[in-house]
Amino acid sequence: MKLEILFLKSATILLGLAVLSFFLIVIPDETDISKVGELLPFLLTMYISTIPFFIALYNTFKLLINTEKGNAFSKQSIKALKYIKYSGVIFSILYFLHLPFFFSLAQAEDAPGVAAIGLIFTLAPLTIAIFISLLQKIVQERIDMKSKRG
Repeated sequence: MKLEILFLKSATILLGLAVLSFFLIVIPDETDISKVGELLPFLLTMYISTIPFFIALYNTFKLLINTEKGNAFSKQSIKALKYIKYSGVIFSILYFLHLPFFFSLAQAEDAPGVAAIGLIFTLAPLTIAIFISLLQKIVQERIDMKSKRG
């Protein structure tokens, strides 16, 4: 179990570093200055979406630490799961609001894959949030059963 948790903690850190470097290095370097005006709303959404993303990563790390300590079924875990769930919903809403942008870009560039990317950025975090909600209920039931036993 320790090896799995170490792997997941490492993957969480690496994912955070990859996203951070993407937004600090790749996006500013690759963005065409002449197109910033038309892309500004989308770029702002991308940068704003990093807030719930990093909140979810931080709480995932806290959840892994709780699990490592043997406190997977605790109030702290419920709280971490709640933040992960809300982060997923917020992330999904941010990109849902930009689906028209994805669809218009797909029409203009004749690239249907762009629309699919918009749908993935909307549906994947929502699916994760629903799964986390289910997991949160399971953990809460386990805590309730544990407290009833004594």
